[in-house]
Amino acid sequence: MGAQEYDARLSMPAAWFDELAAGGGSAEAVGFLVRAERTRRLMLLGELLDRLDELPDALGGLGPAGAAWELFAEAAEVAPQACEALLMSPQVGCWSAHLVRRLFGTADGPPLWADAGHLCAIALTARIRAGLDAELEVPLRDGGLSLPTLGLARIGGLQGFGTARARLRGRDLHLSVGSRTVLVRPLDGAWRSHWTPSRTFAGTSTWLDDLDPYRDLDEPVAPQPLAGAEAERWQRLFAEAAAVLERPGSAEPGRLRVAEVRRIVPADLAEPGTGTGAGTGAGPGSRGSAGPVAAGAAADPRDSKLGALLHLFPLLQDDGAEIHYAPWRPGRCRGPRVRLMGTCW
Repeated sequence: MGAQEYDARLSMPAAWFDELAAGGGSAEAVGFLVRAERTRRLMLLGELLDRLDELPDALGGLGPAGAAWELFAEAAEVAPQACEALLMSPQVGCWSAHLVRRLFGTADGPPLWADAGHLCAIALTARIRAGLDAELEVPLRDGGLSLPTLGLARIGGLQGFGTARARLRGRDLHLSVGSRTVLVRPLDGAWRSHWTPSRTFAGTSTWLDDLDPYRDLDEPVAPQPLAGAEAERWQRLFAEAAAVLERPGSAEPGRLRVAEVRRIVPADLAEPGTGTGAGTGAGPGSRGSAGPVAAGAAADPRDSKLGALLHLFPLLQDDGAEIHYAPWRPGRCRGPRVRLMGTCW
C-alpha cells in the first residue's frame, strides 16, 4: 500500500465527523471508521509480530511466531474473506491488544508462552476456515483449546497450562497429548463430547460468547459455557432488544443498528436490580453485559464509534486529575455521550 493510498484512507471528511459527533453517522461515515480500525488492527499485529521476533522463545515449545504467522498467511491467500473476518473479529482484537500490553509490561496473565501461543490457535482457525491441512503445537488451558470464532475443543482430565499436537486433515482435527488423542470437527457446528461450538444469536452473526479466553476486558478468563436455560434466556433477551432497537423511527443521526453489535459477553457483574455493561476499543462491537440488553446494545455502537474516533483524533486533553465524580461508573467520557446523544432516550 503506497503512502498516497494510506493518507486517503485516514483522511476523514468533516461532514462525516459532524455526523458521528451528532450521535449517529451514515453508512459511509461508519464504513470509514471500519477501514481505519482495520488499519490500526494491522499496525498492532505488525508491532506484535516484531516484538515476538525479538523474543525467539516467547512461544516456548510451540515454536517461533513467524512459523505460525506463515500458516495464517497461506490460509489468507486461499480464503482471504474468511481470514479477514477472523483477523477483524473482537476475539482476535482483544487478544492482540492484551498481548501488546503484556509485552510492554502493563498487563498480567498466564505464562507468556500461553498468551503469545494463542497465535497458533488463530493460525489453526484460519487453516480450518480455508480448508487447508496443518500440523502444529497449540496451547491448552485445563485441557481446552480455544479456536477463536469457532469454539472450544477439550481433552478431559488435564489441569493447568500445557500443549497438544494438532493435526488437521480436511474437516477432521486430531488433538494429541501423550498417548491420548481426540477427534473434533469444528465446522460441523454440533455439540460433541470433546467440542463446544461458539454460539450466535438466532438469525444473526452476533456472537453470544461464553468461551473465548480473551472475552474479558482485562486478563484472560476460563470458559464458562451457559447452561441450556440460561442460553435460551439470553437468546430471548437479545430478540427483545432487537425488537426495541429496530422499531420504526428517525433515520437521522442517532439511529441504532443492531447489526453493529458483533458480540455479547454474558457477565455476572450486576448487583440485584442493577445492570452493568462495558465495551472495549480493542474489539469494536463487543460488549460485556450483565444488565438490560437493549440498553447495552444501544450504547455499544456509540461506544465503538467514539473509541474509533479516539484512535484517530486527540479529542481530550487529560492530565490525569479527577475533577468530577459520578457514583455509577468510572470514566466521564463515554457514559454521558452515548446516552445523551441517542434519540431513543
